[in-house]
Amino acid sequence: MDRTTQRELDPVPDARGAATEASAAAPRAASTAASGAPFTALDLARLYNFPPGLDGSGQKVGIILPGGGLPVEVLDTYFARLGLKVPKIEIIEVDGAKNEPSPLEDVRDFILQWGLGQPSRPADRAEGEGPRWPRPGTTAHAVKPSWDLLFTMEILMDVEILGAVANGAEIRVYRTPADLKGVYNAILRAADDGVTILSNSWGGAEGDMVGWIEKTERALRAAVEKGVTVFFASGDNGSTPSGFEAEQTRLQPCYPASSAWVVACGGTAIELAPSGPHPGETVWNERALGRHLASGGGFSDVFPRPDWQTGVNGEKRGVPDISANAAVTSGVWLWFGEVNATSFGTSAAVQLLAGLTARLYQGLGFNVANLNEILYKPGVREAMRPITEGNNIIRPDVDGFNAAPGWNACTGLGRPDGVRLLKALRDHFGLSGG
Repeated sequence: MDRTTQRELDPVPDARGAATEASAAAPRAASTAASGAPFTALDLARLYNFPPGLDGSGQKVGIILPGGGLPVEVLDTYFARLGLKVPKIEIIEVDGAKNEPSPLEDVRDFILQWGLGQPSRPADRAEGEGPRWPRPGTTAHAVKPSWDLLFTMEILMDVEILGAVANGAEIRVYRTPADLKGVYNAILRAADDGVTILSNSWGGAEGDMVGWIEKTERALRAAVEKGVTVFFASGDNGSTPSGFEAEQTRLQPCYPASSAWVVACGGTAIELAPSGPHPGETVWNERALGRHLASGGGFSDVFPRPDWQTGVNGEKRGVPDISANAAVTSGVWLWFGEVNATSFGTSAAVQLLAGLTARLYQGLGFNVANLNEILYKPGVREAMRPITEGNNIIRPDVDGFNAAPGWNACTGLGRPDGVRLLKALRDHFGLSGG
């Protein structure tokens, strides 16, 4: 029986950009965020040693959006406050789906209903002018986390992080129905459009995706064969991500992250010292926002271990491949129109890594469709910083996976050092002057 429902294409994580502490001033470039977030996306790019002098120019990065829409009017303020231009963004509507973002009022109210901050002064409002919120006859608690609302918050986070760290790249948002046909056609459309990187934050537990995998695999393979590097978030529910209560004790990864055609991106937590960020990182595993969140990872029940995935114990595909910051406590500042927010989740990690990849491809002068294979090559994998502390266990009665030297089923090969990775790729391809 095909148990797949729309719910299984939920954004990763289920609640978007949740940690907020609104204030009157948003951060400037290279400053800490007024929202309480310790970083801007630019700060995090510097911490990860992204190659300087590159901005992803010449690259097209696609994002599939199966719900809601992108409120582009929010972006002017966000990028201006980082001292950046708004990147080139195109919204492509697939199979009749429309770019229909949830009202920014609902986004704001939904964030504030968690009690994590107070309304900030809108960018278009003079200081001292009275607030609009709450709206007459409503309270923040009146907003329910609809499908469209979550994906509207998701795409704002995706575009803001990606556009900040790869400001010269072209971003193409594929608004598609939340069904197999729409997603399949969006993947193929992105490949036909010349997208070089396809970066996505949706998915579900592999066992919950019955009915989706076979056809999605065909589309992913077709995209890779046309030269697209595909990234997917590994999920935020640790080693037991099933949406079906009866299967929440089952160790499994998320799909499409478990596909061998994609680079699966897990989550880390950056350790913060009293005087500022410390370079230490652990597996992302924290209780926040009323949930227990952790980096998705494990071993596929569907896919064998690819020959290129060396250093992985067992005969099944291991997830993730690489990782980046995903913790609420070390999230980056976002702007959602009339509220400051802090990013979190492997959804945030995947966009950071896609942005790094856009810079890498600009530096190489070409893109690498099979990047997941190359990452495991000797010499290249050494450009990753292994994460050796922590685990992705979220249920005390169910085993998960522990961090360890080398590849592990929490954070994969670790998190990249951008400058080292560019040099390693240049050396791998025999380019001089690396």
